[in-house]
Amino acid sequence: MLLITILTHIFQDLEGKKYLCGSKFTMADVFFYPLLAIIVRKGATLSAYPALKKYYDTVTSLPPVKRTWPPHWNDGPRTDHLAML
Repeated sequence: MLLITILTHIFQDLEGKKYLCGSKFTMADVFFYPLLAIIVRKGATLSAYPALKKYYDTVTSLPPVKRTWPPHWNDGPRTDHLAML
């Protein structure tokens, strides 16, 4: 599955980094994080990708992200279509 290949590469690139490009939040994160949030919303747990899970949790906890988070997303994943991730 292409999605698994992409996540594997990003997971490997995140090792030792807080954000995609290092220690600072950049446009790369602005682009990638919403895609990752949708993947998690569709049921991915990211359990096989601990660095990616840490990244997701880090960005999710940022105040600007919290302010723009869709309220209905606080209820948890909508489906389990991507639960294998």
